[in-house]
Amino acid sequence: MTNEIDNKIDEMIKKGNLKMRPKWYFILQGFLAVLGALFLFLLLIYVISFIIFVVFHTGVAFVTGFGPLGIRAFLFSFPWILVLVVVAFMAILEKLLKRYAFSYRQPIIYSAMGMMVIVVLGGVFLAQTSIHDVFLRHARKGDLSLQPIAGVFYKNYGAPHFTDIHLGVITLIDAQGFVMLDHDGDETARVFVTPDTRFDPSAGFSVGDTVVVLGEEGTSSATSSEASLATSSIDFFIKAFGIRKIK
Repeated sequence: MTNEIDNKIDEMIKKGNLKMRPKWYFILQGFLAVLGALFLFLLLIYVISFIIFVVFHTGVAFVTGFGPLGIRAFLFSFPWILVLVVVAFMAILEKLLKRYAFSYRQPIIYSAMGMMVIVVLGGVFLAQTSIHDVFLRHARKGDLSLQPIAGVFYKNYGAPHFTDIHLGVITLIDAQGFVMLDHDGDETARVFVTPDTRFDPSAGFSVGDTVVVLGEEGTSSATSSEASLATSSIDFFIKAFGIRKIK
């Protein structure tokens, strides 16, 4: 068997299919592989933390309790593209780590699960910091240091832009519903509560509470009664399907 392998190697060398490589070539190749794996590992933690930030910052994480409509809003609003990015990065990282004995000797399912647990825990930890809030504020101000990639990234995902999911703080309560200032303090919404609106009566809504509202967004021209309540400070109206108080 050994002679057969030697003969095949000699034959490939004669045909020019094999070339001698200096030692530094393999050292550099290994160094670049480790560097690439480390970069992907940190990038995975960052992207996962950003996914967590997005679903909580936009209120997407809180709407599944509103029944089928809430589940549909969640499915349509969840950043699935970022999840696909995570899966692709995980596959690339797994291939890089398979070059090393500590990963190669383990079944691929074990190493993949181990990496996933580590990056998810790292993402959860990073999401607890203010890093994404800071970057989002800079992106909205048009900070050139975040352009063009990071600025667009945060503007597309970090800002609440789902028309049926609204996260804000109650500033006024009356018989028709309440007025709330959105989570970022940019717009004011008039929320109308109807007999069909889903909410917990024992929640005890009060001014200053943070709430998630699932409902259709409209303008001041909705109805005459709604229009009569409009003021210059109201940016849009919401007919609430469901309301949930959160911390």
